[in-house]
Amino acid sequence: MKYKFVLVLLAGVMLSMQSHKDDRKALLCHSWKQVAYKSVKDTLPKAVSEQMAKICSFNTDGNYEEEMYNLKSSGKWFFNSDKTKIGYVLTAFNGKPLPTFPDTTRRPNTIILKLTQDTLIYGHEAYYGPDKIYGHNDYYFVKVK
Repeated sequence: MKYKFVLVLLAGVMLSMQSHKDDRKALLCHSWKQVAYKSVKDTLPKAVSEQMAKICSFNTDGNYEEEMYNLKSSGKWFFNSDKTKIGYVLTAFNGKPLPTFPDTTRRPNTIILKLTQDTLIYGHEAYYGPDKIYGHNDYYFVKVK
């Protein structure tokens, strides 16, 4: 009897974890407007002006669009296996196709720091400075209504 309870509890936890991962796509697939930015060397985010704000859209079919400084790019987005990071393959810039690259390795290097119904915070991972210290520049977004 005790083993059945543990088995049922474990199955419930596993289903809960899977639905959480599925929910991340539903939460992400909207249009987002940038409101702040924090570089790896900053301790607090700084507000982004209306003219400098990035607007990006993640679509459920994997299409991605981004506009910043009146420049537009588009392509495909994807999650890593545990849906904690996002990667991109850009295919067009200002309406013109970008050349394809033979490298087919998909490298998600955008870590999702916070994702709720109205907030997206992600960081671009990299190694910074002469000592190659790991960190990320963070982008703060609110959902476009």
